[in-house]
Amino acid sequence: LDSATSTSPKKRSNVRHSRSFSASEIARNAKRFDIWCSFQGCEEVEFSDLPEDYKVYVGDIFNTRGRLPAEWVDKSSKFYRRMKATSSAEFVAFLMRVNEEYPQLFSNTSSAERNRRLLDEMKSVFFVWERLQRMRSESNDKVSEAEFVSNVYESLRSSALCNSTYKVKLPIGLPQPPPHPQIRTETARILNPKSAVPDSAVFVPEKDIRKLSLAADSAFKQLRRSRLTGSAARGEESFTCQSTPCVQLSRTPGFRFVSSFWEDKKPGHSLLEDAYRQNRMSTAAAVRHLQSLHIKAPVIGLIWSDGRVRAHVDWCASEGQEPLVCTMVRSALFPGLHRDGSGGNVHEWQLDSPSDMIEVFLLIKNIDHWTVNGFLECIERGIADLVDSVLTKGHPYQPWKRVGTLKASRTKEAPAAENSSSQPSAPPPVRRSRRRRSRPS
Repeated sequence: LDSATSTSPKKRSNVRHSRSFSASEIARNAKRFDIWCSFQGCEEVEFSDLPEDYKVYVGDIFNTRGRLPAEWVDKSSKFYRRMKATSSAEFVAFLMRVNEEYPQLFSNTSSAERNRRLLDEMKSVFFVWERLQRMRSESNDKVSEAEFVSNVYESLRSSALCNSTYKVKLPIGLPQPPPHPQIRTETARILNPKSAVPDSAVFVPEKDIRKLSLAADSAFKQLRRSRLTGSAARGEESFTCQSTPCVQLSRTPGFRFVSSFWEDKKPGHSLLEDAYRQNRMSTAAAVRHLQSLHIKAPVIGLIWSDGRVRAHVDWCASEGQEPLVCTMVRSALFPGLHRDGSGGNVHEWQLDSPSDMIEVFLLIKNIDHWTVNGFLECIERGIADLVDSVLTKGHPYQPWKRVGTLKASRTKEAPAAENSSSQPSAPPPVRRSRRRRSRPS
């Protein structure tokens, strides 16, 4: 008994020391995140590095120009006079201010009569903007993250997302790093986490992909029965678990797909950088999931903090020739639609600006539309190619999701991971949207 008592504290200490870091703990520490990226094949690149095939998709997603009817702000139009008679003076002034800040949002090709619902949506945006102004003016202290989320972010998001499925705080499986012969104990603690919990995620609705999963002859059922996708007895490595980015399986097993992840953070520039790192872990999981299913599509990330919003685009890229193909996960911050990505500029929307809030609203609507249209088409093409690859050509399926426990090796780790810089790089200059304000005549 004495012997057992004397060794027990030491065992407990070792258990505590070897605990894996959580995704948020990794993201908050630049050195840990750099090591995680090194082993996962993740890198931050310029926006101009976006593959040509993806530039059309991404251009459409971020394009908000000409979406609003010019009749809304044309004082000589009949629609303007009718709108002015039926709307509050504050809302009309809000639209006029939007036109002053960013007139390119309006277009004569957009019909006011065909966009009556959009006008109702703009009133919802206006109410959210008013609420934000009250929060700013009534609070003596900084507005908390929870207040931003409940009063501003969620109201804006729920109004814009009409077609896709919106999930909050849903655990996502992290990707499996490629095999590495030398891993030290500290690195194993960084690579062993199996999940992250993004604040928000945009999914393709299950009804839109039901044909891929439910029928006896569906792609999912055929692939799950194949010996080339692994046995169901393999648990986390089974095709059923690997076919979804989620940690928990749906009631009815089948494919699940994410088009966008969003991360909210408290006010503070350093926390905005932490949010980008944490969101990159989720988007890395999403693009690795897509790549394992032969789906070629980018994933969009949004970062929200203190009424500011940034965006990034992530995708998988393969380098080399078979059998020595290296898969890289690349991430690029959005610099603005009409910039080429050089110079390290980062576009930042300020929700206190009426035109910026409308731009973010339209951006979310674009993500919503992309999810059930272009993204869905990429999914269907990719799954068809996977079925052909596995069932016709006999190529084995390559799992992507973290499984098992990585063990530390006794030999010294590779210098690249060990010597990773512990300091975050200097943040890129922010290009603020105030550029668009025009001088009053």
